Amino acid sequence: MSLRPVYQYTIPVSLRGEGIPAKIGLKPLTAEQEIQASKVGGFNLMKAQYEAVKRAIAELDDKPANFADGDVDKLWDVISPRLRALLVTAYSKMTSASEEEESSFFASEKMRVG
Repeated sequence: MSLRPVYQYTIPVSLRGEGIPAKIGLKPLTAEQEIQASKVGGFNLMKAQYEAVKRAIAELDDKPANFADGDVDKLWDVISPRLRALLVTAYSKMTSASEEEESSFFASEKMRVG
């Protein structure tokens, strides 16, 4: 099993409350984890995004977060919509190609008749 990077974010004080960590670490998902998030989300885009982000939560205040034990679901229920939106954006940025990568990829396009 290859190690995946963990991207750590400090939660703004204005978005913290009781039971909300000061830091959250996110890790990229495997392809199978992405598929499971889509299935659990019922192939509804917003639900699938939420499920993917919840599965990507790897650390809470520098301690491992275990998705299976329900702690991530409990956290998701108590955080604000603004913090959920930030986490979705962070996950999206973490898993998207950079402008340079995208430009290079599409610049390499070739077409042939097969």
